[in-house]
Amino acid sequence: VIDLNDRCLQVAVGTPVVFYEIPGAVLDGSQAICDGETANLTVTFTGTGPWSIEYQDDQGNVVQLSNITDNPLLIPVNPNDTTTYTLTDVRTATCVGPADGSATVLVNRPPEVINVIEQCNFPLTHYTVTFTIVGGDPSSYTVSGHPGTLTGNTFVSDEIPKATTYQFIVDDGNGCGPVVFGQFVDCVCGTEVGSFQPDPQEFCGAQPVSATGLYLGGEVLDSNDVLCFLLHTGDPFNPIATNPNEPVFPFDPGTMAFETTYFVSAIAGNDDGSGCVDLIDPCRIVSNDVPVVWHEIPSAVLLGDADICAGESTDLTFTFTGNPPWTFTYQDDQGNVFTETTSNPNHTITLSPNQTTAYTLLDVSDANCPGDVSGAAVVGVHRAPQVVNVERVCDATNDFFHLEVTLQGGDPATYMVSGGSGTFSGNVFISEDIPNEGSYQFFIDDAFGCGPIEISGAFACDCDTNAGAMTGQDQGCGPDDLVQGFHDDTNLFLDPDDNLIFVLHDAAGNILGNILATGTTPEFGFIPGVMNFGQTYYISAVAGDGDGQGGVDFDDLCLHITAGTPVVFYELPTIDISQDLTVCSGDEAKFVLSMTGTGPYDVVYNDGNSDITLNNVPNGQTITLHPTQTTTLTLVSVTDLGTGCSNSAGASATAFVNQPVSAGVALGDFEVCFGDGTIINLADTLSGADPGGQWLDASGNPVSGTFNTAGVGEGTYLFTYTVDGPDPCPDDAEQVAVVVHPLPTADAGEDQELNCSVTEVEIGGPGSSTGNVTYTWNNGLG
Repeated sequence: VIDLNDRCLQVAVGTPVVFYEIPGAVLDGSQAICDGETANLTVTFTGTGPWSIEYQDDQGNVVQLSNITDNPLLIPVNPNDTTTYTLTDVRTATCVGPADGSATVLVNRPPEVINVIEQCNFPLTHYTVTFTIVGGDPSSYTVSGHPGTLTGNTFVSDEIPKATTYQFIVDDGNGCGPVVFGQFVDCVCGTEVGSFQPDPQEFCGAQPVSATGLYLGGEVLDSNDVLCFLLHTGDPFNPIATNPNEPVFPFDPGTMAFETTYFVSAIAGNDDGSGCVDLIDPCRIVSNDVPVVWHEIPSAVLLGDADICAGESTDLTFTFTGNPPWTFTYQDDQGNVFTETTSNPNHTITLSPNQTTAYTLLDVSDANCPGDVSGAAVVGVHRAPQVVNVERVCDATNDFFHLEVTLQGGDPATYMVSGGSGTFSGNVFISEDIPNEGSYQFFIDDAFGCGPIEISGAFACDCDTNAGAMTGQDQGCGPDDLVQGFHDDTNLFLDPDDNLIFVLHDAAGNILGNILATGTTPEFGFIPGVMNFGQTYYISAVAGDGDGQGGVDFDDLCLHITAGTPVVFYELPTIDISQDLTVCSGDEAKFVLSMTGTGPYDVVYNDGNSDITLNNVPNGQTITLHPTQTTTLTLVSVTDLGTGCSNSAGASATAFVNQPVSAGVALGDFEVCFGDGTIINLADTLSGADPGGQWLDASGNPVSGTFNTAGVGEGTYLFTYTVDGPDPCPDDAEQVAVVVHPLPTADAGEDQELNCSVTEVEIGGPGSSTGNVTYTWNNGLG
């Protein structure tokens, strides 16, 4: 280190050194201008000037500025389109620094107005102006000058009186406008249309309508006008069809309807390019109307082919289309012609011819037009067959006989028989074999049903076989029981080749119907899947020729079938009991019995101690208990008194019994003196209380089971003990009181003096406690 105080110190001439601050520049000034306006960019410098800078636009054009002393520097620019400028270089005479920043100049142009349409209304009293706005900012378009509606970029003015000059001012939020335009508008029309002779026209069917002869002419047209004819429903400006040549229009079933009034009109106005009138031409003019109606061609159809019996009647039905009333003509095949008028589209005529007759529809017309007819009807008249002779023929063994019935009339091709079976041979009916001494009943008719004729009676051949008789009746209970018929053999007679068997069947009397089972004894069981419970069946004795297998030949002509013993199988009754329930001791418990069968019923159940019988009770019977302990009812048996059938049972239900709770009985108020600090066990203030309850203070707040009187004021403190009862038993509560009494006070009173004159004084002051209080005086002398 050099001692700068050294007297020999020598200092050489110094070299000059200068430190320059590094320059810096930031370009900003983004802004929006209108086309043709000038924007100022701002460059802010750091360091010491003068400065030189270089910037360029987004087209690559470079601008250099030097010897700048203004800070900040304003650079005026006038771009034709939106342009971004970026600072690329800054420097001084001594140093180069960092250049930063850019600015975007948004160039806005005013909106433009195109497609201006001036439209006069039909009375030619007002007009509207419609135009389209393009360019500018569509979100901020504004239109002033006249009221109207701007929808998107289309403006439609309200109506403006004719023969006036309008002016509109159009701008947007950029403020680069406005665009102002307008002119004088008048509404004058010289077009005239001719007229029609307004005679209503009606046509039948879909033929074209022509009003050519009704158009009287008289139209006046300018150079661009045309005359056109319209078909419409009343609004000529919403036509169904147009014809630029003549007032002729076809019927179009796709868009038109019969019985609807349409109108033919002429219209004159500007050509819409198709040869007809432009309907938005304000000078269009429409003539008067010619009403036109197309009527549907009516039709009539005859229906009613029928077959009836002599003396009966039938209906012919005439179905019409078109407009009522209808007048129609028909004839029968005897040449009789009938004419009627009706307004019913489904008209019927009741006829009762004596013989088969054909009817034909000849013509029809409705309120407007003649129509088309079709259809015919034939009414066949038939009579029942008649019996000429009945012959009864026994077989060689006299076990069976049959009938031979000779018939005439009716329709032999469709003869039929009911009540029994047999065959037809031409006009002779040969019945099936009928057991000897049997009765018969046949009904004979043909397909036309004009009968039937009855052939009935009884006949006996010399057959001796007799199966005796069946008596009594029996019933079975359930599928495992047996039923028995009771055979009386008093009149039993069997030929040497006869067998006697017993048949279980489903037909009453001496007819077997469906044979369900056979046996050598009159005892049978229930056949599941074949027999039904509750249905009456029969056990008959049957005697006849043996079949070689121990049975009888059911085709034996002398087969003898007794009337059967009625037997019935009844389904075993069942019983169930409603579900378990829970009650409070001594409360009512109800159980409902559900039985199946005919009813009423005898029911036996057990209550855990003994069997109990309920006699003659209905389905849904209720058993009511008041148990004090849990009790289970077990069903033992059920008897259906309607059928006499019994069944065992085993279902059970339990009445679960919950015991009521007790919050005890208060033993009286618990009393302490203020400040003695006694801790009271609240449970000691109750007698007979169930454990597990909750203590609450007078405000309903839970407290512990003790009460510390230390620190509490004088007064009465109430506590409630609550025990929750098990459902459905109620809760129980008991209230106790703890009384904190104030301590007694003693007041000796004012000091007193005894002397020769006053030998006796009364001591004691008003501050002493009153009531049942004992005071002790002490003279202080011991």
